[in-house]
Amino acid sequence: MADEQVNNVKNNVIPARNGGYLNPGGTLGNKGGTGRPPNELRALARQGLGPGIEFATTVATDNDREDKIRLDAVKLLKDIGIPSQVETVSVTVEADQVLTDLCCALAEVVLERGLPEDLIDDVMSRYSAKTDKKSAES
Repeated sequence: MADEQVNNVKNNVIPARNGGYLNPGGTLGNKGGTGRPPNELRALARQGLGPGIEFATTVATDNDREDKIRLDAVKLLKDIGIPSQVETVSVTVEADQVLTDLCCALAEVVLERGLPEDLIDDVMSRYSAKTDKKSAES
């Protein structure tokens, strides 16, 4: 730790909150920014998003506005409403729901056919073990 502090002073860098380093005054040819982590910027943007969406919706549906302005508002709403990145979280939630439904259906079949009820316990314990493993990896 002491060696790192000596190197920081020697190299004239400032440790950043995200684990990297900032050069005071920036780098030659690139003055740099505040070094603020992107998640903080996104949080600030989300705070103003609600009123912005309401305003964009009003503009997009206002027949008294120019078509270009209305079209720009529609494009903005599309960009907000249709993400360009894959949303893996919602897919995972849907997959977990499918597995839960499948386990319940399997339990019903076991009971209806008079099969040993310990089969239900086996299936549920295997399912729980897999979901616990996924939770631990996240």
